Amino acid sequence: MATEAEMAERQRAMETLSRLKMLDEQRKVTQAKYGEIDAYFTELTRAREALEEIQKQKQATGTLIQLGAGVFLKTKTEKTDTVLVDVGVGTVVEKNIADTIGLIKQREQEAADARRALIGEITSLEVTYQDQIHKLPQQQ
Repeated sequence: MATEAEMAERQRAMETLSRLKMLDEQRKVTQAKYGEIDAYFTELTRAREALEEIQKQKQATGTLIQLGAGVFLKTKTEKTDTVLVDVGVGTVVEKNIADTIGLIKQREQEAADARRALIGEITSLEVTYQDQIHKLPQQQ
């Protein structure tokens, strides 16, 4: 039969294992968020770079429009000084390219800030996780 001290030790070990499981789930969720933000940042960068190239061209040029699933439409752009921008809540507005590049740069900065914050959170979770693991051998 287990002594009271042994039962308390087992209880602490079970609590530590429970915290480890919770920390691992938090880490997975945070890493998934990081992946989403990173993909968004990449999308923003590509859009900005494409707009910067369009801005350099002063005449109508042939272009490919991605329709999705690896399907493209070959077309000729006639008006290259403005674009339509989704500004949220289903609202699309016409903006000049320079303003749109500025908006995208702002969004890139916000995404970069979010990535840094998530890296900090992941690091903190990892430190806490490792700390909890080190407590387990002491309890057994």
